[in-house]
Amino acid sequence: IPALTVPHHSVYDYDIDGDTIKLETKDYRTITIDLGQIENATLRTQSLFMMKRYLLPNDEKDIFAFAGYFSVTRTKTPSHSETDLNRLQGFPAITSVKVEINSSQSNGHKKYPQSYGGGTLSSKVSAEEKMSLYMQLKDSRYHISHTKDLIRKEYRRLGWKENDKNCPFRVTKLNENYELCETYPTLLLVPQNAKDNLIKRAATHRSRNRLPVITWSNSYNISLARSSQPQAGASHKRNEYDERLLLLLNEMNTYSETFVICDCRPRVNAIANQYMKGKGFESGDNYEKAHIIFFDIQNIHEMRKSVNALKKCCEDQFDSNWLKNLHETQWFQHITKIIQCSRRCANMIDKDRYSVLVHCSDGWDRTAQVCCLAQLLLDPYYRTFDGFLILVQKEWLWFGHKFADRNANYNGSGSHKNNDDDNHSKKKKNDS
Repeated sequence: IPALTVPHHSVYDYDIDGDTIKLETKDYRTITIDLGQIENATLRTQSLFMMKRYLLPNDEKDIFAFAGYFSVTRTKTPSHSETDLNRLQGFPAITSVKVEINSSQSNGHKKYPQSYGGGTLSSKVSAEEKMSLYMQLKDSRYHISHTKDLIRKEYRRLGWKENDKNCPFRVTKLNENYELCETYPTLLLVPQNAKDNLIKRAATHRSRNRLPVITWSNSYNISLARSSQPQAGASHKRNEYDERLLLLLNEMNTYSETFVICDCRPRVNAIANQYMKGKGFESGDNYEKAHIIFFDIQNIHEMRKSVNALKKCCEDQFDSNWLKNLHETQWFQHITKIIQCSRRCANMIDKDRYSVLVHCSDGWDRTAQVCCLAQLLLDPYYRTFDGFLILVQKEWLWFGHKFADRNANYNGSGSHKNNDDDNHSKKKKNDS
């Protein structure tokens, strides 16, 4: 059944006549959805009820329907009350700015008029007030000292106690000037017995010096760690400091002696990296009490190919082979594997009581996805508004996801690099 996507902002008017819904768009199209073709009367009634209830509310994003048949699937934007907004902390106070709209230029939705053109800022806001607002935004939320405070606060929530030698964790400042790893946060959570010299030497064994560090831990000191792939090569080169660091991570866990290394890549890709790039994966013979699992999540090139195919499929919605084309994009298969890997990691930590290390190649794409989703499953704090903000900052910003490269929004270029191992730009101190 060919799918139809009607963006909310493109609809000029609509009319419901019995089981027929007619949409008029701003580009002079008339789209008719005939629910009368649904033979099941109960399903037809429910579908019509959904359409009447959810068609074009103020906070609607898109209308998704099956052309000629039924169904509206919607993504609704939740509205936040004044009380919810006042609970936010760490943001500067923003002066209210009045926007005057010239109604004569309005060409918005017929039933919900909006206009973003012709608006002018009210002259009541002085230049001094605008400059004050700019300085608040510039110097408070995004200052490096504020980022460090957020990192320390998150580590304390996970159980770190400063100056407590009995605490299983400690925070190292080796990366304060991004000298240890240019794509890691300035403060790193490591086992208490992992000395700075061990950390420095262990970092040299990992791709881009992205050594194993703790990103989450529960009250039983069962931890979730992340890193990049080891630089073992075809000769299975060992590094005693890297092996010792993983052993210290495992020793924190008093419930199990087994340590699980979750390699998000397909095994064949890891072997290819081992022989072609001198990197690879951990050998079970070298890492004591470690169990290695591969999860077959494809790399960024396959993901990019899949999402481009999905976009093309959405643009050609009336193809007779649409469902086949949708399946061949492999998008749902990719999403499924990421969710399965995250669920497995969460189960191993919560039910099996295993500490887990997650990595892929460089540890900033698949690793971030799996660690982020696993923590959403493990920790209810991250399912709150403030907790989700911290989770995104921690797993994606602090640990160096390549936003500019992945979104192709740098230098105005839409081209992507062919090599996933191209140089990753160095973090600056004001980068939060």
